[in-house]
Amino acid sequence: MDIDLNQLQLKSAFLSMQEVNSGTYGGVRLTFANPDLKMLLADGSVRELSGPTGPNSLPLSPTTITMAFASPLSITANSNVSFLIDLNARDSIKTTAGAVTGISPVASVAQLPASGTQPIEDLQETTGLISSLSKSCPSGSITLTDSLTGLAITGIQFDGTTEFATGLNCNTLANNQLVETDVELLPSTGQSVKFFAKTIELASDVGGQVLEGTVFQVNNPTQANTSQFVLLVTDAVNLANAASGSFVTVTADLTEVTFDIESTGLTVDPTAFASGADLIAGQTVEVRVTSDVTVPTSVTCANVSDNCTASANTIRLKESTVTAQVTGTLPFTLGSLPSLFGGTALFRPLSADCQSCAVSSINVVTSDQTVFENPGGITGLQIANTVAVRGLLIKNGFAGPNPPGTGSPQLVAARVRVL
Repeated sequence: MDIDLNQLQLKSAFLSMQEVNSGTYGGVRLTFANPDLKMLLADGSVRELSGPTGPNSLPLSPTTITMAFASPLSITANSNVSFLIDLNARDSIKTTAGAVTGISPVASVAQLPASGTQPIEDLQETTGLISSLSKSCPSGSITLTDSLTGLAITGIQFDGTTEFATGLNCNTLANNQLVETDVELLPSTGQSVKFFAKTIELASDVGGQVLEGTVFQVNNPTQANTSQFVLLVTDAVNLANAASGSFVTVTADLTEVTFDIESTGLTVDPTAFASGADLIAGQTVEVRVTSDVTVPTSVTCANVSDNCTASANTIRLKESTVTAQVTGTLPFTLGSLPSLFGGTALFRPLSADCQSCAVSSINVVTSDQTVFENPGGITGLQIANTVAVRGLLIKNGFAGPNPPGTGSPQLVAARVRVL
């Protein structure tokens, strides 16, 4: 299966269920092939490295790794054992003098708890097509073909406690709908596990055209009542001209476009993302477009200057992941930000009211909903820790016109991991 690791930052995806013989096992073996690495360069272009052969070859060694369990694991008949595999993408990329020289997979494995009523794992924002729908509302079950892995997750149950969104409900749920779900993996008896959908929302109408990606820059359009931004695409639905890694300039008529925030359980004022003035580089957005992406002759949309374009009627803010250093407490701030935020190597428009500003820091807002993947929670964080934070990125009044601008964006955190 092909896995897009960029989409799995601080998230989990279901890989497979395997039946094994009773016995004692020492670890898990993984085999890798055909690594594909896209690098965002300081000039705004994307360099694609793939392997192991070709003009931009990327050696892969070793191709197989074995991750040992902390102690030998005995598996008996009719029992369930679950594992979390964590692939460290950053450590797997090998460099010399700043140049990527190859991929050497670095991974670890941990056994997940499978007792009581607590979920074994949460599979957040799992997107896929519904099939094998069986329902007697408010309950039922679906099979979901995961867009990320291509695997069919069968027997996902839902009931009256499942939260439906974007106009969807049990009665309107149907086969062939593209939905986004938060799925719990639950312990069970026998030789299987249970899947339960905590949330189900429509990701796209059947036949709808959707772009998802990271806001790369926000332009200052010349037309009134218009918003325009450049999107670095990570996923596209029903759009032939926007592969992952493409740049698309999105234009929205503010008299017609709808802005909203994905329902994540985080407490965010809906007015914090209600217009084009609330866009800022680094945000992850889902864009429903009115037609296919327009591509000028003899370009590939691989650079901002290619000027591939699309028009939007809905722009939805989704969770972003920012990897940076802890620089202060508010309850904490992030500094040494990626060049996407306009560091010294890359100055470009970050928003319509900040044509030359660089974002120098981001204030992280935590709550009872924030999950800390480090001992001690927020009190365990130290200045200069490198952390990955996943949450909703809000412009929060950040403004220009001169570097470094005024105010700081906010990242309302859902999950924090010390790297």
